[in-house]
Amino acid sequence: AAASGALALVSAGFLAVHLAPRYDELHTLSHLGDEDLGALWRSYRQARDTLPPSGYVVSWLWATVFGSSLLAARSLVVVSWGVAAATLSVTCRRAGPWAAFVAGLVPSATSLLYLGAFARPYAPALAAAALGVASWHRSGEVDRRGRWLAASAASFAVAASLHYLVAAVALGCAVASVVVVPAGGRRWSPRATWPVVGAVLPLVASAPLYRRAAADQGRLARSVRSLDVVAFWPSVLRPMVIPVTLGVAVTLLVAVVGRRRRPAPGSPRAALDRELLVLAMAVVVLAPVGAVVAMAMASGTYVHRYGVGALVGASLLAAAGVATATRSDRRCGPVLAGSAVLAVAVATSSIAGSWLSASTADALPRSLGLDREPGAVVLVLDEYELLLLRRVAVADGPVDLVLAGRRTVADAPPAVDPDAVLRDAAAEGRSVLVVGDQHQVQALLRSQRGWRAQRIAETSYRRPGVDRVVGTYRLERR
Repeated sequence: AAASGALALVSAGFLAVHLAPRYDELHTLSHLGDEDLGALWRSYRQARDTLPPSGYVVSWLWATVFGSSLLAARSLVVVSWGVAAATLSVTCRRAGPWAAFVAGLVPSATSLLYLGAFARPYAPALAAAALGVASWHRSGEVDRRGRWLAASAASFAVAASLHYLVAAVALGCAVASVVVVPAGGRRWSPRATWPVVGAVLPLVASAPLYRRAAADQGRLARSVRSLDVVAFWPSVLRPMVIPVTLGVAVTLLVAVVGRRRRPAPGSPRAALDRELLVLAMAVVVLAPVGAVVAMAMASGTYVHRYGVGALVGASLLAAAGVATATRSDRRCGPVLAGSAVLAVAVATSSIAGSWLSASTADALPRSLGLDREPGAVVLVLDEYELLLLRRVAVADGPVDLVLAGRRTVADAPPAVDPDAVLRDAAAEGRSVLVVGDQHQVQALLRSQRGWRAQRIAETSYRRPGVDRVVGTYRLERR
């Protein structure tokens, strides 16, 4: 547990330091400066956001102790990611040390690793769900199971209040409780109901927020498709393909060429508990299906991170597979563990190369030539780029940044009328610059007749799924 938790902390911590803020993180950062929880609630109600307010409350409380910087906000997420890894490892301890080690590494070996360095509530929700599963499983091993069931219900309540769709993990516990009935037990027992009750309570309490959240997210392009259910696992497990293939190939080679060794004493009993196996199979189906169906019914906007709860099931299934292989030949354990470590390295490298780095973001003002235009008024056509430029201290520099596009983040400046900005700047004799891509600038010129744009600088950077080319243009009268 300690080893897998440490590796999870290292991988997520590296990304937390290396990556520039993602767009959605700016929503979190915008609330950390609120004076109190009342101000946070008011700004949450005014801003366009779809996540439950609980995540912002937790981040705000964390910021009162550790500060409101990006790295401080991400540190909560990194710690949560490590807690999730260690908890999954402990839960799978009966499957053997190698299986438990691999179980803790699985979330960090997927394309969702960035959630461990993403100042949003996904990692805390995953950690709470993992604690809920661990408590639920523990309730079947001890006589005083009431306390553990209460802990499980509380954990799932926290998880669902941070991210609604993680409730699918609690439903997996109910399925496992009904399917796996101990001798003399009842099919419908408190173990089948407590986790679900804990997860459902925050969903019911948050019902008044659903319509607003769906309306806010509905302004985005409809992206949900029925094929997203099928595409979920190939996309999430992509970093593991080569490392796991190598691990399986080496394992088969050892089994065929090498002399089979007798299992270590007691190793035949090293297997994942059947109820955890059933839970895993239920969660790997319920989480992605539930996420796609829920978003199709709500706003129509979907991304794979909404199914983050499925990582719990993937970890448990991986532990079961490693335990089975190790019982066959004990040399398989370290081989498969090594492939899991390699998969974590591949996932970390892939994510680090697919997004804007902090160092590139710091150099963005210079790349756009803004440091050479003192006193200029800069119309920024993309809200993310405006907030990014503000965060790297351009607002305190020689230019004035104003937003000419749509405003969605709480602390973003109000969008201005480009015509008024051009008129006032001309009266004051100040130059006017525009930052945006070519299509955005052309759209602006079509709406502002009598002006022309001369490009003075251009740069590019990566957002997930797109390479963005941005230029700085000087506006002049024809």
